[in-house]
Formats: sequence, structure tokens, C-alpha cells
Amino acid sequence: MKILQTTRKLLNNKGRNFLISFQVINGILSVVFGKLVALHIEPESFGKFNIENAAYFFVFSLLLQPFLQYIKANFFDILKTSAIKQFVTFYLMFLSLSISLIIFIFKFYFQENFWIISFVVVTLVLNSIFMLMNDFFSIKAKFVDLSLLNLFKNLFPILFLLLVFFSSGFVVQDGYKILWIAQIVGLVTTLYYFLRWFPFRLLKSNDKNYKSILVDILKYTAPLVLLAFWNWINSFSDRFIIENYLGLQKVGIYNANVGLGSKVFLMINPLFLTLLTPVVFNSSIQLSDRKKKIDLYLKFYFILIISAGLFIFIFKNFIGHLFLSANYEQGFYLIFWSCVSYGLITAGYFLEMIFYADNKTKVILYANIISALIMLGINFIFMPKFGLFVAAIALSSAALVKFLYLRFIYTLHV
Repeated sequence: MKILQTTRKLLNNKGRNFLISFQVINGILSVVFGKLVALHIEPESFGKFNIENAAYFFVFSLLLQPFLQYIKANFFDILKTSAIKQFVTFYLMFLSLSISLIIFIFKFYFQENFWIISFVVVTLVLNSIFMLMNDFFSIKAKFVDLSLLNLFKNLFPILFLLLVFFSSGFVVQDGYKILWIAQIVGLVTTLYYFLRWFPFRLLKSNDKNYKSILVDILKYTAPLVLLAFWNWINSFSDRFIIENYLGLQKVGIYNANVGLGSKVFLMINPLFLTLLTPVVFNSSIQLSDRKKKIDLYLKFYFILIISAGLFIFIFKNFIGHLFLSANYEQGFYLIFWSCVSYGLITAGYFLEMIFYADNKTKVILYANIISALIMLGINFIFMPKFGLFVAAIALSSAALVKFLYLRFIYTLHV
């Protein structure tokens, strides 16, 4: 009864409901974007974009994202000490390192031209500002601005693609270039929010020592860099293995179908996490009661996983043709495997919450390492002989083992 009362109370929160509604809208927009890509961009070109995008995220997640997480965690302290100038300096330092690495990778590994490298660098800069503004609006509970910021990020690329496709023909040559520009178009509105909200008046000197701040930043970010690396292995390494053994076309087919299947639970999961957060992160509530709440929501979540999995297994071809196109038909079976895998991955987020709340983040790191090693092992050993289906088996096996490991440690956590 208490759980139902808490849930009703949370659902009556208009600001939170507004945010959840926009998350659903953004999920729908991402499906529309995927449909446009499937209709107008060849799998090989889409595969090339995804390989380059994976390299971009490698740099972003290792060098910039941990620093941005530090800013989020220490936001009020930074404002209180008026250390804005120092943090802008360190932001520019991490940004410069990231840009240098991007240029090196795209110039010497991908052998890209000046324009593609420029597109990726601009995307890096705008996305870092987007993350800052996204965290700022979350902390300040500015749900309308937060929702609109994300809405524009998802809507404007769709409008841009429609304009390009109607003006240049049904199938676009070198579509990966168009996709990089679409990323920039989606992020450009971030500049408006940045110029409107950034506290430029606080850009002044103070007594805060640069060295002490940097030491604090490095202490905080070092474990996050390690976690980010293994997260990246889990999320993107299979694309490079597929490219190596099967080619860019298979990367495009794999990414489109896996991306579609993953959206089911990537859209649903934030609602559950939103409902759980006020309870799980409330240290005044006994651990046993917090775990009961998680277990209750997990039971319902697994009913959704089974139901969605059965539905997609039966109608995968219809769903594939509806949301993708015949160009990606070879991988429609992946939609089912992706749906179930991401159901397990996002179910693991329920268990991870208790470890984050109790500062047991090493458990999450070990879970990611285990799942990454399983994924790498299965793909490297079996993909050369059995093809793309192995990537689906590797993804689902890694997701299952990761969840079981988290569940085992969760059961011992008292």
C-alpha cells in the first residue's frame, strides 16, 4: 500500500510527468529519425557513420564526460566558491585534449578529409555544452527547459534530413556526411540556452587554487574513466569486430536493427528509474525496504520484457519493414535479440541504483568488465565462422551474465 501511495504521489508531480512525456516524444522522434535513415541511406554508408561515431564517443566518454560528471556532482560548491573561471579553464583544457585526439584518430586512422574532421570537432564542442546545459537544468529542476533542449536536439535533425532528402533525391550519396551535419543541426540550439543561462558575471578571479581544483578533479574522474572505457567496450566494440570480419554494410545493418530493438526499453526504463530514485537514494529508508521496492518494480519489468520479446519475435518482419526498410531486412531477426538484451541491460540499472546510492560503484565496474570480456570473447572466436548472428548471441549473453552477476551481489548486499 505504501508503495502504491508513493507511486501515485510521484505520478502527480506535474514537472516530472512533463519530463517523462517529453522522453516518450523524444523516443518516438528517434524512431522517425531511424526510419528516414533506413529509407534514404545505404547500409554501408550508415555503417561508416557508426564506426566513426563510435570513435567519437570513445574520446568523449574518456576525456570529457567524466569531467562533466564532476561539474554536475559539485555544481553548488562551484557556484558557492565562485570558481567559474577556474572550471572554464579546465573545461577548455579537457576540450583541447579531446579535439587533438579526435583530429589524430580521424586523420590517421580513418584518413578523413578536413570537412569531416571539422564536423566531428564541432559536434564534440556542441555536445559538451549540451551536456552541461542538460545537467544544469536537471539540477535546477527546470523541466520545461530541459525537455525543450532535448526536443530540439531530436527534432531539428529530422527536419534537416527531410530537407536534404526532398531536395537531393531518394537515396543520398555519402550519407554518413549528412548524418554528421544532422548531429550539428540538432545541437546548435544548445548555444541559445548556453548564452541565456551561463553565469558570465561570475567569470572573475578568486582565491581558489588551480592546482587543488585539478587534483580534486583527477581524483574524482580517474575511476569514471576506467568505467567509461569498459562501458564503451560493451556499447561499441562489436561494431569494430563486425567491420573487421564482415564489412561496413553489416555494421549498418546491425546498428539499425539493434538500435530499433533497444528503443523499447530505453524509452520505458527512465519512467521506472524516476519512480525509484526518491526511495533508493533516501538513506533514511532502511536498505531492506529500498530493496523491496526495487524487487517489486523488477517483477513488473520482467513481465514487460517477456511480453515485448514475444510480440517482437512474432512480428519482427512487420516491425522491421514498418520502422526500417528492405535495405536492412537481412538483420530483422536482430530486433528481437536487441529488445531482450536491452531489457536485461536496463533491468540491471534497477540493481545498480542501490550500489550508486551506497557508494559501491566497484560492483558496477566489475559487472561491466565481465560482460565486456564475454562479448569480446564470443565475437572474436565465433563471428569469423558463423557471421552476424554471433553478435546477437554475444550481446544477449553479455547482458544476461551482467544482470545475474549484479543480482548475485545485490542479494548479498545487506
